[in-house]
Amino acid sequence: MCLGQICQVRSLPAEGLAAVDHEGLELTVSLMALREPVGRGDWVVVHSGFVLERLGRDEALEALALRAGTDPDHASPGPTHHAEAAT
Repeated sequence: MCLGQICQVRSLPAEGLAAVDHEGLELTVSLMALREPVGRGDWVVVHSGFVLERLGRDEALEALALRAGTDPDHASPGPTHHAEAAT
């Protein structure tokens, strides 16, 4: 089991790195553990500074809503809705 955060990619500042939004904070994380490309706006699972998985928008919003204890059908993608994820 790992604990990770669901984050949204803000930018790709350098090769192999992504700047992500986590609860309104910008974190720079490594893409070294991910085999698929990511782009600005993509949702990802981050653990210990590494992006482990890319998520679809609906999947990310549903996971954020479940972790926040709200209805997934009424979740919004704003930075205040980020929460820790268990993957």
